[in-house]
Amino acid sequence: RKTAVVLTEAPKEIFNDPKRPNPTKPEGIPASKMSAEQQATLVKIIKLYLFRVRTDVAAEEFAKIEKAGIGNVYFEWAGGFELGQPHYYRVQNTAFVLEYDNTQNNANHVHSIWRNFANDFGLDLLKQHVSEGHAK
Repeated sequence: RKTAVVLTEAPKEIFNDPKRPNPTKPEGIPASKMSAEQQATLVKIIKLYLFRVRTDVAAEEFAKIEKAGIGNVYFEWAGGFELGQPHYYRVQNTAFVLEYDNTQNNANHVHSIWRNFANDFGLDLLKQHVSEGHAK
């Protein structure tokens, strides 16, 4: 807990909005420093986010995480630990980030995201293609 908790107060919103060009850096505790039980819980959290999409897409994304090494995935916590206290967590390596922020409405209003930095659902890919491939 000492390593994973990076802020005593939860941020008011997620940091890695897709419009933000530079993602956060992995912070907190790497899975390589976790017990086997803690690593298993971390994998459950990752799969909870991933398997909200088509199974084949989720499986492909999880395979990339495994290939990069679960030990290279970081877990970070900010905020309280009691029911009703604002809290936030982030799970991240260099290729993806997932964030969970529950600070509004007496910690009863969640915002969460999953981003794959190489193939981001939130980017305006057509705009990027036009600007990169159709320069004047």
